[in-house]
Amino acid sequence: MSVISKLFGTHSEHELKRIRPLVQKIESLRGEMQALSDEDLRGKTNEFKRRYTEGETLDDLLPEAYAVVREAGRRVLDMEHFEVQLIGGIILHQGRIAEMRTGEGKTLVSTLPAYLNAIAGEGVHIVEAANRRMEVEAIAADILRLCREKDYRFHDIGILVREHGAYDGLLPLVLEDHGIPFFVDRKRAAAHHPLAEFLRSALELLHGWRYEAVFRCLRTGFFPMTWEQIDLLENYVLEFGISGEKRWRMEEDWP
Repeated sequence: MSVISKLFGTHSEHELKRIRPLVQKIESLRGEMQALSDEDLRGKTNEFKRRYTEGETLDDLLPEAYAVVREAGRRVLDMEHFEVQLIGGIILHQGRIAEMRTGEGKTLVSTLPAYLNAIAGEGVHIVEAANRRMEVEAIAADILRLCREKDYRFHDIGILVREHGAYDGLLPLVLEDHGIPFFVDRKRAAAHHPLAEFLRSALELLHGWRYEAVFRCLRTGFFPMTWEQIDLLENYVLEFGISGEKRWRMEEDWP
């Protein structure tokens, strides 16, 4: 960091100071939004549209609209936007780039400016970098290659999907396009049952510290943490160090 940055602060620090009052305004509306019934919370959308047609700008509506989205996320998704996500949502609405690390909730952030800008009635598109269709297309190509080059038969190949909801409609569609017969077995394999994962990870930890085993345990669903909270914790550990046998070690000290 240069001497000038130390004295006057970086550009990012100035931007955060400028955005902070908006974040504080959103935070101040938490109690008011929590007191609303589900019907009244839904009714806020029509109220915002009316106020927009009467002359208020989207910037004027932003604090209340973001507070509504956060409360809706808490009720429907059991996920509440953190301050860093509110900041990201403000920056996106301003037409700028908000760089966020994996696990910081980029998809959740997108709900904020999407809702706000939809009030204008012009439509909103959200483009997510994770292209699941490309993933499934690659799987289909691998299946065809194995059958062609290695004499595999279709029924010799299985696809294990952890997030059924993300692939339920897409997987059959792509496989059919490639002429690959399939059937869906929704019974979770015993080796991947949450209890089996927990016991396997616990046994690994009995033989010494294993960073991966800790986070496998956390993701089994036996702990009162959301996937987002676990991802944030994992990112923090990856950035600032992991625990060794008896002490914290930085990344450069990893074995």
